[in-house]
Amino acid sequence: MAAELTRFDNTTRLMGMSNSLFNTNDLVEAELQILDLQAEPKRNQKTLLTEEQAVWKNFKTDFSALTEAFTNLRFFKMGEKEVSYSKEGVVSFKADTTAQQGEYSLKVNKLAEKQQIAGADMGTTDEALGKEDTVKLNGVELEITSDMSLRDIVNKINGGSYNASASIISNRLVLTSKETGSQNQLSLEDGAKGSLESLGLLNSDGTFANELRAAQDAEFSINGISLTSSTNSISDAIEGVTIDLKNTSTEEVRISVDSNKDASIKAVEEMITAYNKAVMQFQKYTEKGTYLQGQSIPLNVRREMTQISSFSSETGSYLFQYGIEVDGTAKDGTLKFDKTKLEKMYDENPEKFESMFFGQKGLGKYMEEKMLRYTGETGTISGKIDGLQKSIDSIDESLEQFEQYYENQKNTILNKYAAFESTLAGLNSTMDYMTAQLSSLTGSSKKD
Repeated sequence: MAAELTRFDNTTRLMGMSNSLFNTNDLVEAELQILDLQAEPKRNQKTLLTEEQAVWKNFKTDFSALTEAFTNLRFFKMGEKEVSYSKEGVVSFKADTTAQQGEYSLKVNKLAEKQQIAGADMGTTDEALGKEDTVKLNGVELEITSDMSLRDIVNKINGGSYNASASIISNRLVLTSKETGSQNQLSLEDGAKGSLESLGLLNSDGTFANELRAAQDAEFSINGISLTSSTNSISDAIEGVTIDLKNTSTEEVRISVDSNKDASIKAVEEMITAYNKAVMQFQKYTEKGTYLQGQSIPLNVRREMTQISSFSSETGSYLFQYGIEVDGTAKDGTLKFDKTKLEKMYDENPEKFESMFFGQKGLGKYMEEKMLRYTGETGTISGKIDGLQKSIDSIDESLEQFEQYYENQKNTILNKYAAFESTLAGLNSTMDYMTAQLSSLTGSSKKD
């Protein structure tokens, strides 16, 4: 039986040979353990680097949340207005920065509609209709050939520039105008062979045979003023406001357009909350015994964070004037703020408030740029994470090479101890023979 190295119960064994003089398996196990220990420093180093990398990734995630808060502040649109309704589902208002604050009452009597007509039941959808004619749909010629089915006609209309859409309902050709409003109703002109009449779309006098829905304009009123529109989206009734009509209503809907003061204050509050959370997280990451203790990158991030107090707007304003300052009582670097003072500053000068916090020259942009140097995808923290990954990859490569070396050495050990076992087996056989011979001689002497 050939000798073979196996693993059983976490122990390496040389199977197939044995001797009574030495425990060969213990020798094999000892040599393999010594061999394996050569890779232990690399494994330990990889473990430490992986743990450190995980900490850096968490650090980046947590402080990216603060960067995002500054980004949100930068892109906040203070000029947009808040819109409220007395009844939902009838209309929607979208007010831009030019819209004036005000109260409106709106009643929707009719919605703008697309015209829709249907033909007769042709009894088939995919069989050739045998019609050969040239008709006009909204002034554009539509050629119908004898091999065309109802589906072919639909596909040709939908693939062309007829300003209409086509469909099939129960073997009937259904045409719908592309746009709403009375001025956008369908125009059909039959051909010489009366194909549109035979399809059931037109009467013999050229009128529509079956109108499912008439084209109509929207009819509504704003503050008692009656208005019409060919569409349900109206942008020319109130300056800076787009009105979307959704449903008719027997009662007036009251609409209020106001400044977004509450949203502006909330945006600043959310930034302060994110800032204070980051301050507390910084302490967790850099306390004694942690991977980031004393490292320069976290210290630089924290130093940049403190620059928030020194920011000055274009108008020369500072945060403390808005009731925001470092909390001297807590003494942990967090910010405190006076909401009443913040709201007062907004009421006194909304434009100055906007200049302080929002836009391309406000606090949000100022702090976002500082944080992105570290938390951005090409920032210092990402560089640190990538550097650690390169070191981990290098160790993995070394460990792969060691595994190859280990397998080769294992085979060498196997061959060495297999030869050792063979030698011992031969010695055992010789010893057994000599013992037998001695026993034979001893037996002969006793007989004499």
